[in-house]
Amino acid sequence: MASRTGKPRSGSESKRRGGRTKPTFIEEARRRQILDASMQLFARNGFDKTSLAEIADAVGVSKGVISYHFDGKRDLGEEVIRRSLREYGTYVQERIARKSTGRDKLLEFVDACLDFMAENTDFYMVYFDVQGCFGTAAEKQSMLAFVNSRTRELLVSIIEQGKEEGSICKRVPTRSLADVVQAMVDGIQSQIAAEPDEIDIAGCRRIFLTMIGNHIDA
Repeated sequence: MASRTGKPRSGSESKRRGGRTKPTFIEEARRRQILDASMQLFARNGFDKTSLAEIADAVGVSKGVISYHFDGKRDLGEEVIRRSLREYGTYVQERIARKSTGRDKLLEFVDACLDFMAENTDFYMVYFDVQGCFGTAAEKQSMLAFVNSRTRELLVSIIEQGKEEGSICKRVPTRSLADVVQAMVDGIQSQIAAEPDEIDIAGCRRIFLTMIGNHIDA
């Protein structure tokens, strides 16, 4: 999922013992352990078939410790999604920040998204599996729209920078280019997630970048 996210947290952190809203270092470390174990179990067994007891066993704690940090499995699943999207967004943003022109940033966006997927093959499947297991159709659509809108904002800003400085052709429609780039990245990522051993990531990357480069340079 080509995105960055700032989706608000759920209410679990407001329920900590003694009314504390800011977690201690030890609490943060425990939350990371729980989230790491949850990600691995969701990827292996699926969200529906993973119990809080299994997560607690994997971490080596009681179910009560899980409940202290999260308001049930749904809250835990949502936090897995949020954390994964934050890590993805940070990875892509840091890669883009190394480039100076809009053209180079746009091409780096594609590279970074595909590299993240190649290095984190469980991400895409866990994202859709967890999200698909709870919430109404409207809630799921809202989440997807939120993620897509943040990605679109990033791509539009990159393309507009390129047009202003002359590294991207001014005749290229900004919004359409942003949507096509996002759709192509998401499509390749879904193929990698479904058939990781069948997809030639390097070959897809070369063709994708050549297509974009030829279009924005026209």
